[in-house]
Amino acid sequence: MYYDPTTIEMLARTLASAWDSLAPEQRARMSPLGMAKEMFKAARKGERDPARLRAIATLQVVSAEESALPEGPLTEKLRWSI
Repeated sequence: MYYDPTTIEMLARTLASAWDSLAPEQRARMSPLGMAKEMFKAARKGERDPARLRAIATLQVVSAEESALPEGPLTEKLRWSI
């Protein structure tokens, strides 16, 4: 897939913004590469809205946190609060 220089620049800025928005604990469990992969998947499908791309990248972190929660009655409540 080919991305023009303007799109590459926008993706890079959006990834940096998404990464900077994470708390240190979240950064410790995640890599910018994982976030970038999710953003590029969406971009490949035509998404170009930086806010949506940032949300997609950030959602990948939240999903990773959610899967790390232990199963139990409290887990469902915690999932809704993330």
